[in-house]
Formats: sequence, C-alpha cells, structure tokens
Amino acid sequence: MYLYGKKFLWNDSEEQNKVSEALPQMKRNPKYVEYELMYWRKANHIHRWFVSNVQNDEDVCGEYEVSKDDLIKLLTLISNVLANKDIAPEVLPTGAGFFFGNTNYDDFYFGSLERTKKELEEILSDPELSKMDYYYSSSW
Repeated sequence: MYLYGKKFLWNDSEEQNKVSEALPQMKRNPKYVEYELMYWRKANHIHRWFVSNVQNDEDVCGEYEVSKDDLIKLLTLISNVLANKDIAPEVLPTGAGFFFGNTNYDDFYFGSLERTKKELEEILSDPELSKMDYYYSSSW
C-alpha cells in the first residue's frame, strides 16, 4: 500500500534540467518526478478507507488520484480515533481479506494510525510536498 506524490515538471524548465542532468542516459525531458510518501503493510483499515473514499468501493489494484482534501479528511478521522479509541470500529473500521492481517483494534492498529497521522501532518505542512498531486496504490 503506497501513497505517492507526483511533481509535474513541464512548466519548470529549471527542475527538468536538474533531473535530465542527473539521468543523462535517458536523453529525454522528464515530465514528472514521483516520490514515495508513505508505505503501509497490512493496515487494512487504511486500505478500506481508501477503497471507500477514493476508489468508489472498487477494491482492485490500481492507481487512484487522491485529493489534498481527501488526505485532510483521513487525517481528521485518524485524529478523532486516536483521541477516542472507542469510536474506531465505527469511524475507521478494519477490513478482512487475503494478505490483510488481523482485524483487531490492538497496538498494531493504533500504532499504524499514529504513524499515518505523523506522516500526513508532515506531508501536508511541507511547502513542496503539499503542492504535489497524490496517488494511492495497492497490490496484493
């Protein structure tokens, strides 16, 4: 499970030149640079949220655009659950499935929320990262 950002370069010739110089063997102008922003493993509750809120309830491997507002909504939900753990099953439920891990509301569940919260706060507050186009992808 990945959240990544794309920085499009077609309007930024200085950035295009930097990337071209770093990869002279490509002999072409780069159009974008892709950054891995987050990686999860067996965080089925996070995946379920993306499926429900970004993927139109279609749980298929693919690349899905995620808006900045979507990330803010997820961050808000996570903050609410961490402030009141009793609401976790209702607000950010787990999801069963192949390779999904356990569905308990345990240390792993809340630890993954804490890490996701921290990472999302960093992404959304960073002037460069907050300007990117975001995408979610999962592969099983």
